Amino acid sequence: EKREYDTFIDYARSAWGMIDNARREGAHQKALEIALALKQQGLSPDQIAEVTGLPVIE
Repeated sequence: EKREYDTFIDYARSAWGMIDNARREGAHQKALEIALALKQQGLSPDQIAEVTGLPVIE
């Protein structure tokens, strides 16, 4: 029983980690899309970084 429980907990933690990682990647991708739109609108890199939270390099 303990082994089954531990296996389930390991699986749940792994699944949660994958979901959290996908969520973070999606949020980052959306920030990049917003940054591109802001650049096309003529905002400066510093303004874009302030709005999106992305570093100026990206």
